[in-house]
Amino acid sequence: MQQIQVILSDQEAIKHYAGPPAGFGASEVKSIVSRGALGASSLSVALDAMAKWSPKGSRVIFFTDGVVTAGQQDTGKLKTLLQTMSERGI
Repeated sequence: MQQIQVILSDQEAIKHYAGPPAGFGASEVKSIVSRGALGASSLSVALDAMAKWSPKGSRVIFFTDGVVTAGQQDTGKLKTLLQTMSERGI
């Protein structure tokens, strides 16, 4: 059975939903909207969470505004996180 995970990230990352795609609906979206933006965005926190929580070989769809305002901003270190994900087939 196909499973999805929805991870929310700003200065920290949380698993918001895990389960079948059909189980993600209006109440989950409402919860995300009501959570709102918490401020600073850390790309390294998001990438680290995806690397840790995504099963080997999984696909990742990542949405961001592209503005990194917190956490690691060194592109070399961010590339290393992406390489780790790639090596795991993510």
